[in-house]
Amino acid sequence: LMDGRRGLVPSNFIEKLSDDDLSEFHAIMSGNNPQEHDDDSTAANSLQHELDFDSSEETDTKSAKNSNSKSPALEDLSVQKSEISSHIDSTVIPFPKNLVLERQLGSSVVITWQPPDGVSPQDVRVYHVCLDGKVIITVKGNERTKSLIENVDCNQVHRISVRCLSSKGLSQDNQATILIGKGLEAGTEHTVTITARNPLGEKTKGHQSAFVEFRTLKGGMPEPPINVQVEAGPREGSLLLTWLPVTLEPSGFSNGALVKGYVVYADGQRTKEAKGATNDHMILNASDFRGFIPRNLVVRTVNTDNQESTDSEVVKLPHSLISEITDSAAKELVSKDKSKKTPSASKERQPSIDQEIQKAVEVVTESEVAM
Repeated sequence: LMDGRRGLVPSNFIEKLSDDDLSEFHAIMSGNNPQEHDDDSTAANSLQHELDFDSSEETDTKSAKNSNSKSPALEDLSVQKSEISSHIDSTVIPFPKNLVLERQLGSSVVITWQPPDGVSPQDVRVYHVCLDGKVIITVKGNERTKSLIENVDCNQVHRISVRCLSSKGLSQDNQATILIGKGLEAGTEHTVTITARNPLGEKTKGHQSAFVEFRTLKGGMPEPPINVQVEAGPREGSLLLTWLPVTLEPSGFSNGALVKGYVVYADGQRTKEAKGATNDHMILNASDFRGFIPRNLVVRTVNTDNQESTDSEVVKLPHSLISEITDSAAKELVSKDKSKKTPSASKERQPSIDQEIQKAVEVVTESEVAM
């Protein structure tokens, strides 16, 4: 009660306050209106006088009720709980539901959410999409609840929040927030703490929090690409090798490993590397094979620790492509030999040839003399 006393009050003395009366009540209790506070002291004395009724009449009334009915105390508690719940529902500001990261690209992300409960779409004026606490995008209440956030460094951790501005006010960031960006490092310890808050987003009194500690699993090896195929390249003597990249999580991981790119092996020899987790092709020339003509090609996925996955399925080069690469390699060798031949080189080689001829003549002469 306003005079400081505490206890149960009969339900017939309880009346739900309107919004205006509720504001006035808070002002009175906080002491912001001394005049009204004095009036309330009189009202409290009057209320106390009404409560001092004949207890015998109350007892007679209770005994006349059916024995199966609820006790007045239980009825009072039920009424109070119902009115408190009604008051909370009327004061909670609607906030977006089910905020999720739909897709994460190299420097942008796509998020979606659902409209808040307890409010009609017409009452939602606008949504504010925030990146690290700053409003960067505004979505009207009648538009699709989806947004593309660009120029985001996905190698860093960012907090994305969506606020809802409705006829009941502006919701808070912590009611619709997700973290994006670089995932948790493998094999590290972390602590997550959950703190209870009331519907208004305020911390509750007392120790209302819990925490859990966990260790992330050690990063696994990335999966190899699939559907590896080879065909003639855009230039004569070249190969076009294609594949389907590994499936990536929104954080850029595959099987717990952060993908860096792909590497091609030709007949077991490491040949060429393609950077980029979403890279799906590579062009190979005869010079990439360093003097040999391969028969089989495989592709492996490479993570940021330079660890490689197992081999993809083996793709065999058809005879037509082998012949084309062989001819191209031969042409390259001939071209290199021609570029190496110069007039000075021809003059240097001529004496050595004459010397070899002279030696052969001397050997023949010596054999004839011996006979």
